[in-house]
Amino acid sequence: MRKLIYSLALSIVCSVFLNAQDFRTSYFLSNYLYDYRINPAFMGDSYRGFISVGVGDVNVGVQASFPISALVYKDYDGYQFGLSDGYSIEKLRNKLQNFNKMNVSISENIFAFGWNRGRTAGTLEVNLRSYTSGYFDYELARMAIEEYDGFPYGLENTKFNTRDWLEVAYGFCSQMSDSFSFGGRIKGLIGLNYSDLNVDYLYCDYDPYLVARSEGMFRSSNTFITFPTSNGMIGLQPEFGRYTIGGLGVSADLGFKLTTDRGIEIGVSALDLGGLMWHSKIFGTQDEDRRLNSLEDVYKFIEDDPASSTTFVMNPVTIEAGARYPISDVLSAGTLATIRIDNTARGWYEIRVGGSFTPAQAFSVAASAAMNTLGAGIGFALNFRVPGIAFSLGSDSLFGLFSFNSDLIPSRRLNTNLHAGLSIAW
Repeated sequence: MRKLIYSLALSIVCSVFLNAQDFRTSYFLSNYLYDYRINPAFMGDSYRGFISVGVGDVNVGVQASFPISALVYKDYDGYQFGLSDGYSIEKLRNKLQNFNKMNVSISENIFAFGWNRGRTAGTLEVNLRSYTSGYFDYELARMAIEEYDGFPYGLENTKFNTRDWLEVAYGFCSQMSDSFSFGGRIKGLIGLNYSDLNVDYLYCDYDPYLVARSEGMFRSSNTFITFPTSNGMIGLQPEFGRYTIGGLGVSADLGFKLTTDRGIEIGVSALDLGGLMWHSKIFGTQDEDRRLNSLEDVYKFIEDDPASSTTFVMNPVTIEAGARYPISDVLSAGTLATIRIDNTARGWYEIRVGGSFTPAQAFSVAASAAMNTLGAGIGFALNFRVPGIAFSLGSDSLFGLFSFNSDLIPSRRLNTNLHAGLSIAW
């Protein structure tokens, strides 16, 4: 059973590490090149032109309702994954909840070029993006550790979903009056991987023999994931020559900016309106009792001849609404509300307040505080601009990043992301 869970996790985790996440503290910065990622109506506010390759906008994030120390420990053989022999179920029970959430993310800007012609501005970009979420029942971890010592097991509402795609985007912004701007981005999407695991329930008992009942589905466009039925486990068999495009789609960002007579800047945007048409294989289970020789035989629930289908999947839509007020020539303050709507998983929301200090055109720092679905966060941002170079660094939250146990393993719930960017700008 432990190998089964590892293999299922690997099939999801192999694409977890590309989950896009916006750097929201940057909303409070001055002269930040990529502020149009939050609202395309900001396009051109901070540049006459720029170009970046590979390192223009890089974000790494981890969010989880449990600490890493819940799943990783150290013994005489070094660091071990928690779902294995030698790990105390009592320790795990103290660190995991009945219902556990996680997000792991990296967003990579491969290429970007921007221009500003006064009252109009635009961008061309190539980005690698993904959205991944996971929700799992405590029973999943208990099954992996206790195996035959813990019957009966009742696993419910476990879900992992990931979508990875390449994005080619054209952005535009028009200053329609001195106080109103409208902007948008049109994006062509090339799907790389779509994987969706849903376990409605899995019930196992041993009396007098092993019987299990399950209902769920696994859908994937990934051509190197296979489900053999001969060795009694689900596994990965990489065959890179078979890797093909998993889907095609289109999406759009739209936003506007309104500046009042007192200088208050109000902006609202809707991001990632659209989705992809995925070609995927479906592996399903049936709602009936089955007698098993061992827990590894759970593979018998999986159909030997998977069906293929074409499925349209909406991208998670993000709504941003914010206001900024210039207190003086060097100080400003504001607030930003974010709502993420996902039709395949639970949504996410955040309220963030912050301010910036800009003593010179070449230098700006910002700080923010937020409350979101996974807890609180305190962020910072730094933006450095000189002719020819634009550099930015920051984080929306460092909570949990510097809290370690005696084995140097993060011991608090993580709500962390880091950002860095370097571009040629003028």
